Order: sequence, then C-alpha cells, then structure tokens
Amino acid sequence: MKKILILVLLFTASAKAQVKVTGMVKDAAYATVVLLHAKDSSLVKGTVCDSAGFYLLEGITPGRYLVAASQVNSGKAYSPVFSAEKDVVLKTLILQGSGTTLKGVEVTSRKPYIEMMADKTVLNVENSVIATGNNIFEVLRRAPGIRADHQDNIILMGVPGVEIWIDGRPSNFTGETLTQWLKSQPADIVSKIEIISNPSSRFDAAGSSGIINIRLKKNLQQGLNGNVFLGGGMGKYGKISTGANMNYRHGKFNLYGNYNYYYSESYNLLTFNSVTDKGNGNQNKLFRENYWHPFSQGHAVKAGVDYSVTSKTTLGLIANINANTTTAQTDALTKDFDYKFIQPSLLTALTDREDRFGNYRLNLNLLTNIDTLGSSFVIDVDGATYRKDADQYILNYLDDGLEPQHQVAHIRNFSPAKVWIGSVKMDYTKYLSPSAKLETGAKVSYVKTDSDMQYDSLLQDKWTPDKLRSSHFRYTERIQAAYATFSYDKKKWSFQAGLRAERTDAEGLSITLDSLVRNRYIDLFPTAFILYRLTKGQQLTFSYGERISRPSYQQLDPFIRMIDPYTYIVGNPYLQPQYSHVFQLKHSYNDWLYTTAYFNYTTGYRGGLLYSDTATKMIISKTENIGHSEYGYISVAAVLPITKWWESETSIGAGYARYLSELPGNAFDNRGTGAEMSTNFTFMLPRKFKLQFSIDYSTPSPDGQFKNRANWGTDIGIQKTVWKEKGSIRLNISDPFNTRQFNADIFNNATQVHWVNRWENRKVNVQFSWKFGNQKIKAARSRSTGSREEENRVNL
Repeated sequence: MKKILILVLLFTASAKAQVKVTGMVKDAAYATVVLLHAKDSSLVKGTVCDSAGFYLLEGITPGRYLVAASQVNSGKAYSPVFSAEKDVVLKTLILQGSGTTLKGVEVTSRKPYIEMMADKTVLNVENSVIATGNNIFEVLRRAPGIRADHQDNIILMGVPGVEIWIDGRPSNFTGETLTQWLKSQPADIVSKIEIISNPSSRFDAAGSSGIINIRLKKNLQQGLNGNVFLGGGMGKYGKISTGANMNYRHGKFNLYGNYNYYYSESYNLLTFNSVTDKGNGNQNKLFRENYWHPFSQGHAVKAGVDYSVTSKTTLGLIANINANTTTAQTDALTKDFDYKFIQPSLLTALTDREDRFGNYRLNLNLLTNIDTLGSSFVIDVDGATYRKDADQYILNYLDDGLEPQHQVAHIRNFSPAKVWIGSVKMDYTKYLSPSAKLETGAKVSYVKTDSDMQYDSLLQDKWTPDKLRSSHFRYTERIQAAYATFSYDKKKWSFQAGLRAERTDAEGLSITLDSLVRNRYIDLFPTAFILYRLTKGQQLTFSYGERISRPSYQQLDPFIRMIDPYTYIVGNPYLQPQYSHVFQLKHSYNDWLYTTAYFNYTTGYRGGLLYSDTATKMIISKTENIGHSEYGYISVAAVLPITKWWESETSIGAGYARYLSELPGNAFDNRGTGAEMSTNFTFMLPRKFKLQFSIDYSTPSPDGQFKNRANWGTDIGIQKTVWKEKGSIRLNISDPFNTRQFNADIFNNATQVHWVNRWENRKVNVQFSWKFGNQKIKAARSRSTGSREEENRVNL
C-alpha cells in the first residue's frame, strides 16, 4: 500500500511539474509545429496548428527548448531558445520564404489569387477587388475549371454533381435555391474558396465532381470583433445586401453569430427555338421567348457557441435559420410556324409564382484531442428540416389569326414540400507516429421527404382538380457508411490510401399513382494519393477516387411541371445513381506555375434530355440515366508578379469530352474538344487604390445532349481602403459589354433546338465594409457536419 501511495505521489508531483507551451504561426493554418531540445535539437513532441494558426504543446517537462514551425510551400520559422519552468506563451512565428526578390528589390509577398495544393486549389477571394465587388456565384463561375450550365448549375472540371459547402459544412441551400443564394450573397463575406476535385475516403462518396468549400472570413485572437457591410448594385434592376457578423472569445467560451439580408430584382431571358422535320420537305418551327422577372429577398441567421470542457475537449452547438421569398412574373411567347398554315399562331402564357422557403438546422459537435501529435475523436449529431411552399397561376391566350385572341387555359398549382434529415457521424484519428496517421469513422443517416404538387384547371368558372398533372410523392432513405484511411509522410514522399463502404436503402412511394419503387445497394469506394517532392520548389501529386452521385429527392418525384402548353418538365422515379472514376495528376513549380491533368469516367451518366413529339409539338425535359461519359482535361495556371505594382493570374484549360446515350429512340454520341481561358491583372496604385481587370473566354464544347457555343466576358474593379485600413470602398463593373450568356444547340432526332439563356450580367456594384473591435479574434472551430451529403441533395 505504501508503494502504491508513493507512486501516486510521484505521479502527481510529476504531473504538476509539467507545463504547457502555446503560440501562433501567422497565416499558416494546419502548419506543423515541433518542440526541440535546446541542447541538441532532438525531437520532444509535435502537433499541428488549428485553422487560425494556433498550437498547443502539453505535458512538457521543465527545461530549455525551442519551437520549429513549417509548412509546404511556405517555409520555416524558429523561436528563440526559452526556459519552460512554467506555462509559456511564445511570440507569433512568421514562416520565412514567403517573400520574393525581384530585380534586386525585396517584395513583401501577398497571397496570390490562385494557390494549388496537394489536395485542392484555393482561390484567395479576399485579395480580389473583382471578387469582393461581386456575388459568390459570379466568383465561382469564373474560377479555374468551373463553369455554369444552361440552368445555372455549377460544373467542376466539366462534370456536374459538385457539392457546395460553407466553412466545412454543407450549404443550407441547394438546387435553384442555392443558385439564388450564391447570386445574392456578396463575396465580401468570403475569405477563400477551396476546390477539392478528388476528396479522400473520409468524406462522403457523393458528388461525382468533388467539393467546393466556401470559407468565410475568420478572426484571430481573444476579444470582441465584428464586421458590417452594405452594398448596392444596378443592372437593369436594383439590388441591395447588408449584413453583420460578430465573434466574442473569452476563456473557455467562444460565441459567434451573423445576420445577412438581401433584396434582388433581376431577370432571365430564355430563347428556345426548335425546327422539326415533318417529312416531304415540310418543317414546323416553334419560336419561344421566356422572360422571368423575380423579386427575391432573404434572411439568414447563424448563431453558435464553442465551450472548452477541458484543455482537450470542446463541445459545440450551432444553429442556422434561413428564410427566403421569391415573387416572380413570367411572360412566355410562343410563335408556331406550322407548315399547314400561312400565318403563324401566337400563344401567350402569363405566370405569377411565389416561392417561400425555410430551413432550420441544428448541429451538436464534440471534439476530443487525444495526444499532442493531433490524434482526435469527433462526434457530430445533425438535424435539419426544409420546407417550401409554391403558388403558381398560369393564363394561356391564343391568337391564331382566325378569330380574336382568346383564353385557352387557366391553371393554378400549389406545391408544398418538406424534407427531414437526421444523421450521426463519428471520426477517429490516431497518429501512430509524427509521420503515420490512421483515420476511421462511421455514419448513419435518415431522410424523409413529402412533396404534394396539386394542379387545378378553371373549367366553366369552377376550379377542377387536374389529376393528370398532380403528384403526391413520399421518399425515405437510409444510408450506413464506414471508412478507413492510412497516411504516411516521410522525406520526399507522402502516401494516403483509403476505403469507404456505403449501404443505401431507399423507397419512393407515389401516392397519386399507387406505385412503390425500392432501391437497395452496397458500394465500396477506394481512394489513393501519392505526393512526391521533386525539388525544393516542385512537387508532383497523383490521386484516384471513385465517387457516387445519387439523384436529388425531387428528381425522383414523378411530377409534371408545365412551363407553357408546349413545354413540360417531368420527374423520374426510376433514376439510378451514377458512378465516377476520377484520376488527377498535379504539378506545382516555385509557387507560381501549376499544372493539372484530370480524367473522369462515369457510368450510368445522369443528365437532362429533351424529348420532342412531332405530332403534338411538345418538348419534354426529363432527367435520365443516359449511358456513360468520358472527360479529360488539362489546365495550366500561372501567378506572376510582372513588377512590384503589377501582378497577373492566368488560367488556361483544354479538354476532350464524350457523352454516349444508349436510350432507345434517343441515342446520341456527342463528342468533341473545348478550351477556356481567364486572365486577371492587379495594379497597386498610389493612395491605397487597387485596380483589377479580368477577361474570360471559352470555346465551343460538348456537354451531354448540348453543343455549347463560344462565350466571353470582362470585369473591372477598383478598391480603396480608408480609416486606417478598417474600412474599404469597392466599385465593380461586371460584364460591361453584356456578352456572357449560355448559348447551345441540341440535335434530337428530327428536331433541332437552339437554346440561349441570358441573365442580368451587366451591372455596377458599390460596396462599403467596416471592421470594428479587436481584429485578432481566434476563429470559431471549423467543423464538417454529418448531414452534408444528404442536405446537398435537397433540390426544392
């Protein structure tokens, strides 16, 4: 008993004698920090900085030490030798090697707009005048390897299905609502955008073309900090956005929150012309023009708290509330040049629509740090609800030249939809040594949707249910997943290999059709990454991963949505997932030249098809599992300081694509090459002015059933900092020549379609932002919630 007591006393004395060393590495998220003996520089222990550059070394025996910090492509830094007799707080370290010498003049380096890393490409939006004077959607659309399709869906590396995250968590909006949110939010709230085209096994396997993570601006030290902004723009119509965010960190608590409001009036002009060969030299021509004029406003609130239960355990709670309303009028004109008639008929469709969208999400997160190397255990519990109510009224008038214009249809539609999502996710990370790491985890999720699309027709002054168009659909889905990855980093080589298993159980019930569709499957998704450091300034990275893209919940609903009497959109309850094999080879040279080779092979390729009926003149848009696709892409990005006051960022990409449809009656083989280019010039002017000019161009290229035509545009922006750099004023002119548009052709059996989509590109934006309080607040812990994949498939 005495021996045990002595051992306990010795252990207690030893524990009390141990000290902590804390500090910060400036602008170096996740930098490696090691503690060295001052006598011989031998290793004591190491750790990794958090997202704000802070580090903590615990359990240190009193003695004399020094700290070394390093990061790939950012250099190294060493602290002075210090004596650790009690807890020590070291001065901020600044990594050396980030400055460049140009013609004998020392230039202080600023982060380039484009940075390529082993696993992602980073856009430093905060440094771009053009970006901060515009909205997030326009910044994404001009990023390397990213574009928007004819329905404004974001396409990464030529492949649809990308997931949009915000601060390592899924975005609160998806589908049309996500696009509207991205267009309405000023890029002034964004710090950087991470483009992850080939995620590891730790991430959900969903998303055939990877992840785009939008990281909002962060803070760096203890205290109170805030930022407010107010912006307005004028194109054809006006818009305004304003918001504020605050962060308070003291002791064990970190409180944070923000509020954003936007109002936007805009337009979208769709021209849809089709020519159908009726045989015997006869043609039927339909010319459609659809002018959509939406009035949108939205509120977004986020509030959260992080509490340090112990020095190693942090408990977090975050709540999000989003509410948006869009009221829109649509004027659709259709000219029917039927070969049977001398004079074309004119059909007018007038539509009034109101969409009300609400999202509520709660996340509970527990993080425990196991050791000083960075081992950790994380639990995420998520719950989210989405609700959308849509009211639509359509009036159709016909003028066929034989009698006065008369009403041919009066239709109304009520479409309430609800989505419930719940998930639990656990991740365990164990550092076997400073060079070797094992990661494992598991996740379960449950999704339930209920969509009720109700159509009525006005017949003899009485609203009568239209059962042919109405659709009540319920969908449930359960996914169980588990993964394991192993990473090893030694000298010039870095390896990572992983495997993820996912089981899916889904049921779609059409109450209207009394039809039940079940789908059950188990998949394995391997990933592999190899990095080789060729020289001090060069590295080569190869990665492979298999991905899955499940259809959105609303695509599985067998609905019928009428655009006008000649144009319908229909759902498809028999859609299957598509699977993609992604290969990527990246090379970086001296932090200014980045080259990427990318290849994606997709089976069960899912895309929108246009079906034409020569007898009824109907055009039906339906999502189908078409066949397979192949896409190869090579891009080169260069970030060059031309002089100390003039910098350039240029990205050039070229690729080959093939889309093969094997559907009976709608088979096609659409293949070809395409290229794109974007250049951005930044001029540092006297009196703290900064001027930027950019131009982008894309050549014709294939895209599913479409053959895209060439497209180009320019932007000009100027910024001035005021009030000791706490305030900034930005002016941006977007697309001054009004040239950006989606312009494509479709060849579908006997019908040829020319599709042109124009939106409000040409506009002037003015924005003022002001930072107040302590500008060195440590950021809230960045977390990736467990329900990200499920939420990204909500397409209300």
